[in-house]
Amino acid sequence: MLKQKLIKIDEKIAIVEKHFVIICVLSMLFLSFLQVLLRVFFHSGISWMDVFLRHIVMISALFSASLVSHYSSHFKIEIFEKLGVEGKLKKYLNFLSSALTIFAVSIILIASVKFVYMEFDLDEIKNLTPKPEQLNLFLPLIFINMFIHTLASLFKEEKK
Repeated sequence: MLKQKLIKIDEKIAIVEKHFVIICVLSMLFLSFLQVLLRVFFHSGISWMDVFLRHIVMISALFSASLVSHYSSHFKIEIFEKLGVEGKLKKYLNFLSSALTIFAVSIILIASVKFVYMEFDLDEIKNLTPKPEQLNLFLPLIFINMFIHTLASLFKEEKK
């Protein structure tokens, strides 16, 4: 019951992530094109746009990595497949791989929460228009998504 709910939540998160990555890429294209037009024709640009675009690039790349973890094609240890490991040993090794991934993502999730907390404490960057600490709130969200995707992949493999 809980496994099926987790898999459904995983699928819904993946759909939202796909749409969000598309929105990020399209907004990057539009905003960078706008910035180039403003600089070429009006000899000025939006001062905070470059920082904002860098954050969007980072956010879309990390959400894309999260999507890759949903499809379980990025975090596998392929050496066991190339060695021809089959049967129960392969099942245990896949479980070990997923467990190590969950452990690593958990550590990075904790670090990202601490990083965002530190960003909110800095006074010197609070005068920028799109506040960097607000843009960095995506970091814990991305790693929570990776954690859910990896956890759900354990149950997906169990079904096979």
